[in-house]
Amino acid sequence: MRKQTKNAIFMIAVVVILIGSLVTLGILTKKQEKVENANEVKGYDSDDYKVEGLSLDKQPVIGKKDAPVTMVVFSDFSCPHCAIFDKTVLPKIKSELVDTGKAKLYFMNFPFINNSSTVAASASEAVYKQNPKEFYKFYRGVYDLQPTTESNTTWANATSLSELAKKLKLDIDYKQLEKDITSNKYLKAANQDRAEGEAIGVQGTPAVIIDNAFVSATDYDAMKTQVNSLAKKADKTNE
Repeated sequence: MRKQTKNAIFMIAVVVILIGSLVTLGILTKKQEKVENANEVKGYDSDDYKVEGLSLDKQPVIGKKDAPVTMVVFSDFSCPHCAIFDKTVLPKIKSELVDTGKAKLYFMNFPFINNSSTVAASASEAVYKQNPKEFYKFYRGVYDLQPTTESNTTWANATSLSELAKKLKLDIDYKQLEKDITSNKYLKAANQDRAEGEAIGVQGTPAVIIDNAFVSATDYDAMKTQVNSLAKKADKTNE
């Protein structure tokens, strides 16, 4: 009789544990779904955005405002070619054309490859809104997170990007950044860039424009020649 009682108690305990485990698993699953869904973005439709030319006055920029030449780069943080541009061409543009006062460079998002493209783009908008001076550092830092395999489409998320901001020691509110990313607060701003790019003929990334004319993003020498030429013309006009 005692043995049966012990067995009954044991079985009840097992059932209680199993029920508790299932409840806990259900709670964790719901939490996990919430986390995974936090950065899911709605499908892009250009008809949802009003375009009246490039709104450069609202875009991140490096260089002097009165620089004679205007450069614009459209990029996608998941684009491997953009990562190459960031490491090989962008530093030259900054040091030889922007820092010398010849050109100012505007940055515009063109997220089209995957979910992380849009999440990272909206995160860059969030950083810019908090502190424009920290945008460039964050922009370049994001490319260091870009995975080597295209199958990883969720590498950009609230956790990875807020941790990046901390690593870069950006002068911003990290908790606010994470909140903005999770809520997709600046999703529309990122997609607005894309809509404006499509309206002027951008079809892929990176896309570079110098004074309203498209140029090859891989030919830095051609960019330099064109900027120098336009800068000289501007100087003669101002004499």
